[in-house]
Amino acid sequence: MAKIMGPRFKLSRKLGLNIYGHPKAMKRATKGSSRADKKLSDYGQQLLEKQRLRAYYGVMEKQFANYVKLAKKSKLQTGHALVKILESRLDNLVYRIGFASSIRQARQMVVHGHILVNENKVDIPSYLCEV
Repeated sequence: MAKIMGPRFKLSRKLGLNIYGHPKAMKRATKGSSRADKKLSDYGQQLLEKQRLRAYYGVMEKQFANYVKLAKKSKLQTGHALVKILESRLDNLVYRIGFASSIRQARQMVVHGHILVNENKVDIPSYLCEV
């Protein structure tokens, strides 16, 4: 299992967004210190948004690229389809329902086998749920 390692608060400050939902994550952020505050090119803005999505959902680069390929095949706009795919992950659904206080905690609940989908134990956080 691969996951994003490293200092979480530093990543939040770099991206200019409290991606982990911790109340103190942006405490030491000063004005003009993050990349989000600087003047960016179009490519820089797109890269920053991609990095924010990856960090928020805890997805590695290769898996994110696969989600982008799926989104491109969709009939919806690519951006909307990508967010829809990311929101339908099992760990994210567990977080949104309120069983966990963060996506990382929801991921741990799924991996430990505490979640049933259609009366079957699923321990894969990237499991894509359907209505």
